[in-house]
Amino acid sequence: MLLRYKTATNSRDAVVASSFLMLMAFNDSVNSVYPDSPDRNDTLWASFSLGLNLQQIFPNASLPAFNSNSQVFPLTSSEDGLTWKWGMKYTNLTALWITAHIAGETETDTNRPWGLATYDELTFNYTLSIDPDTHEATITQDYVIGRIRDLWAFYGWFIVPLYNHFNSTGCYRYGAKISDETVYDHLDTHDVKMSIVSFQTSIMLDRNTYCISSGGQNVTDNEVLVSNSSISTYADDGEKIFNASFGVKETYNLFNYTEDLTESTPDTYDAVTRTAKIGGYARNRDLFDFHRKFAQYVPLILVHMYPQLFQRAKESITNMTRADYLFMISYSNYSGYRIEHDPVYTVYFAPTSATIP
Repeated sequence: MLLRYKTATNSRDAVVASSFLMLMAFNDSVNSVYPDSPDRNDTLWASFSLGLNLQQIFPNASLPAFNSNSQVFPLTSSEDGLTWKWGMKYTNLTALWITAHIAGETETDTNRPWGLATYDELTFNYTLSIDPDTHEATITQDYVIGRIRDLWAFYGWFIVPLYNHFNSTGCYRYGAKISDETVYDHLDTHDVKMSIVSFQTSIMLDRNTYCISSGGQNVTDNEVLVSNSSISTYADDGEKIFNASFGVKETYNLFNYTEDLTESTPDTYDAVTRTAKIGGYARNRDLFDFHRKFAQYVPLILVHMYPQLFQRAKESITNMTRADYLFMISYSNYSGYRIEHDPVYTVYFAPTSATIP
């Protein structure tokens, strides 16, 4: 999500970029620093979608073919032009789970892949509501993490991975059913939890910015719990330009597919949100190589929107180590079921006489 606007108080140009980094599954250890949130003492699995057909590599294994699809929800608006909606949906995602170790504050070490998972979907929906009287634009970002249909858990390697295949009917090994343990049983037994990892960057043409929690704590490259609060972004002269509210929607919906095949009646649980040290993620060149390369193209949008900010964007948006903050939204009750959650972001903009937004 990339926003460019004039600030409310001083009508200065600002750009805010919020970038989705990855899904991260985790298991709390006895030495967990932050219970129900992935940290350096936990078992971590970075989840990355694949763009290849695994059947060609392992022709005799019942691994999934890559058949992911994407669907764009076009930008629409209300008649008065004050409410806008858009989004993107990815279906049938095949993702590689890689065991990751955050080594202090400087790097992330990765091991061999731990397994493969197929998700029903990963959806991002946005609703922009503009209040011209208060000069506030509120963006609700709806996350949907579809349920896991299949999980191939590797338990060893002999040239090719040795695996157990879990789905909604049981556990299979090379096509033969070995137990009635479903993928949901397996994730629940091992207390696997899920989280979304993202980072935010803001730039202004002639000002630096800083971010603090509603409790007054600096969140840049710092570990701060913000589950029931918010993070505000300011220009270095004190003008408030952006706000991310996690306390507005502290809970998420979990749809238990085992008990309700229609996924129509959710259970509600508390989400855990905190900021984290940036270095353990940003300095891992292998794990996030694709993200870094893709980020290089994002500032090109500003060439036409606001060319003066293009150079500043090149220096910061493409460099995760210069992010305002990295944050993780965690869902401790999971078991592989569908999750829906919607944190709220607020932009403080200047009024304009333009008739077309």
